[in-house]
Amino acid sequence: MTPSVSVSSVGGQSRQSGRVSAKPAGEEYNLSQTQPESRAFASVPALLRRNAASFAESPAYREKEFGIWQCWRWSDTEKQIEALALGLLNLGVNQGDFIAIIGRNRPSLYWSMVA
Repeated sequence: MTPSVSVSSVGGQSRQSGRVSAKPAGEEYNLSQTQPESRAFASVPALLRRNAASFAESPAYREKEFGIWQCWRWSDTEKQIEALALGLLNLGVNQGDFIAIIGRNRPSLYWSMVA
């Protein structure tokens, strides 16, 4: 399943990546694909999907807690972020909503930023 985001516009203009463009209301952006003109990734989730596919068994995050190293592979990280994103949707968080993320400097904090 390819994630996409519907972008609503205000005054005929919509914002994406800090740039203002004249996009019609309701147009969808495919955030899991590269942008052909620049060969850059359209978003952080697109980069995550690429890393999960290319480096599935490689370590993505490591942290030491209570003297024991914990390691998350790229495939694990992608699953955790997807579960968190689906949980936020299930709670009723919609595009454009603001939420507060409070946490320690741990992998789950960064996963919530990507979700």
